[in-house]
Amino acid sequence: MRTGVELRLGRALFNIRQRDLARESGLPGYQLSRFESGKHQPSRHELERILEAFCRLLKRRIEQ
Repeated sequence: MRTGVELRLGRALFNIRQRDLARESGLPGYQLSRFESGKHQPSRHELERILEAFCRLLKRRIEQ
């Protein structure tokens, strides 16, 4: 799967720090790092948390 590459590219595209995404999703930063490096694949639940956090961060940016 390309999930890790897509996460990393999405963060880069919208200039979202891994630390901010980790905090917003409630997942530890090392876990996001493992997903992005391809060392581990997120579960469906983890992926949903990441995507929801990503959307909240983008929404805040748009509203600023």
